[in-house]
Amino acid sequence: MVGSMLVLAITQPGRLTSQEVKNPPLVLLQQADALPTSSDLRITLGVRALEISPIASIPFLEAALAVDPNGWRAKDALAAVLAITGDDVQALDLLEASIASAPRNSGHFYLSPDASQWLSEEEQSAVERGFSRAIQTEGYWAAVALARYRRSVNQFEESAEAWQYAAKHAGTRREEGRCLRAAGSDYIRADKLDAARSVLKEAVLADPTAHSTYTMLLTGAEGRLGDINDARTTHAAGIANGADLKELDLALAQAFRLAGRLELEREALTRWVAAHPHDSRGHYSLGISYYSVRDWSRAAESFRSALSLDSTMAACWYNLGRAEERRYRFVQALEAYERAVLEGPRNATYSRNFDRFVAKIVRSAGER
Repeated sequence: MVGSMLVLAITQPGRLTSQEVKNPPLVLLQQADALPTSSDLRITLGVRALEISPIASIPFLEAALAVDPNGWRAKDALAAVLAITGDDVQALDLLEASIASAPRNSGHFYLSPDASQWLSEEEQSAVERGFSRAIQTEGYWAAVALARYRRSVNQFEESAEAWQYAAKHAGTRREEGRCLRAAGSDYIRADKLDAARSVLKEAVLADPTAHSTYTMLLTGAEGRLGDINDARTTHAAGIANGADLKELDLALAQAFRLAGRLELEREALTRWVAAHPHDSRGHYSLGISYYSVRDWSRAAESFRSALSLDSTMAACWYNLGRAEERRYRFVQALEAYERAVLEGPRNATYSRNFDRFVAKIVRSAGER
């Protein structure tokens, strides 16, 4: 639990002077006495006192909590200091109380995406208890905060459940739909596809005007479940409710692919490309479809059509290289692989593949 907040606090301007270190309690108490109702000052002094020792900071943080018993900053700081001193029981109690009193506050350093993954099991349990207490009083917003926290620690099934709880307590149908859509997204990430399909259908009923729900349902759940009939029904429902036909058609093609119905995917993509010839996504997706059935020539042709519209597509350059390599067009493959690395320099797969292909060419030349 000890970490970034305290490190940051003790490196701020206004550190103790050498004279103050010789007699810290008197100097610090005089500063605190000057503003007897300031909790923030006592927190600042408590954190500064850490330069002396954790024990020296405890009286100031306890005083800050006495001034403002509901203050989450004082609870967080005191919890961290008590953890340093080994008083884990009280530290965890304060951690729980801090979350319970301010579940929506982004200032809890241990709930940030970078820090939350390092929480121990005991600390995670304390956080969960704090949120459970907060939900009793704040309901919707506390549940939303809990869902976001669980998502940050990769507890996607649990975060989906929190989103569903929030949906039941939402103030409007649109908010309900948003929470249900978030629940569906997290169920997909947890690979709970039946649950995702069910909750996304509820999201459609709650807010039928949210177009992204239809595409998520098509590509995230129904396609992966192989449910073509449901996918077509969702596609039709989206059209009836005014969703973007272009995006729905593309999502339906992707659903066909995910369901393993590649012939339906190619038919849908061919129609899509004819209707939207200047959108690179359709050409790229059609190239992937052709590649899947080992039609290297048509795959390469589709990839090149996509790149003529958007030459920055690193994945398209990579797959063009793969198609050209399959066709034994090694010069063209090398050019495409090199361009993939240039457009996607942080992608390790592109770099490794380029090195592999260069080594292959070198070996081939050496064997001649």
